[in-house]
Amino acid sequence: MASLMRSLSSPSLAKHSVSTASVIIISLKKDCKIGFIYSQPCRYEKAYADPQDTHSFSLSNQINQVDYIPGFNSLSQQGSNVFLLAFVGFEDTRLSRALNPDEGSSYSDFSPVLCVPPFITGWENHSLMNHVKLFQEFTPYEVHFTSAFSFVTSYNKVLSIKQSLSTETFVIAPFGPKPTSVGVALCVAENEDISVIYDFPSQAEGRSCGVGATHYMNVLLEH
Repeated sequence: MASLMRSLSSPSLAKHSVSTASVIIISLKKDCKIGFIYSQPCRYEKAYADPQDTHSFSLSNQINQVDYIPGFNSLSQQGSNVFLLAFVGFEDTRLSRALNPDEGSSYSDFSPVLCVPPFITGWENHSLMNHVKLFQEFTPYEVHFTSAFSFVTSYNKVLSIKQSLSTETFVIAPFGPKPTSVGVALCVAENEDISVIYDFPSQAEGRSCGVGATHYMNVLLEH
């Protein structure tokens, strides 16, 4: 337990909501309540690569190689029937690398999950427009939607999609807003046959400005 607490307090782990939340949830053996707090920014700073491009953002200094989160990889061997469910944000590069077979994984099908409603009206257009070209190259099996605010909606979305599929392996890429990642972490903690991939991006300085609404997510864990 002492080593676990040291791991949870390390700066590298604390930055990544999915791995942190999952480790905390799985490590608790008794009934308890857990609270997650997320403050959304007032706005994100934009970096236009093209004067006509009003949807691009510079949010990460570096996006690392996509890999499975240790402890959340149910793949005993890579089969031919692997489905990827990807929660997406503004950066299309993250999903592009996940779908690129040169990164080390290939999928029989994939579905993106867009956040509608978003934190701020209109933000869903940034996410959609940034991924249009990628969706033309990699045709989604189906496009899904979930609320950016609600981890419960994301949790239920994952379960409903998983139950509707007959794939051998179900993989999730939580690249969307933090509350959706909490929903993914809760679902994965309860379903050992779900694998999680992540790219651990290095956040760019000054990527956002101001503090918007603060969301408190309360979870009751029963064993």
